[in-house]
Amino acid sequence: MEIERSEQEIEEFLSRNLEIIEPELKLIRKQYKTKYGIIDILCFDKEGNRVAIEVKKYADTNSPGQLSKYVFALKKEFPNSFIRGILVSSKISNEVMGLCSHFYLNFGELSEVTELMPTIRWPPKISKYEKF
Repeated sequence: MEIERSEQEIEEFLSRNLEIIEPELKLIRKQYKTKYGIIDILCFDKEGNRVAIEVKKYADTNSPGQLSKYVFALKKEFPNSFIRGILVSSKISNEVMGLCSHFYLNFGELSEVTELMPTIRWPPKISKYEKF
């Protein structure tokens, strides 16, 4: 599905509506700088774990690797914390899903965004993986 919003607009919207991604996420910061790049959205989940969220208009096979670098950077910065990563995109191929699974990352697919972007019509599909 074609989403007619920029990555930055989607990121801004999601940072204000984190419950679309997962209930009870609390924003820490947008555009969090790490040694390996900038995390789009950094949050705490309901268990107090840090969650790095990478927003892609179109996820490709490089996206899970990019997010895994951010998770690695956070693990070095916060060594006693459990860190999660979630990739959010308008389209996630089976290959990208497989790579997310390989890197123990969650993923969410945005089904549709309205023109004015006040809501996402269907919640994203989030795949849950075991903590490691």
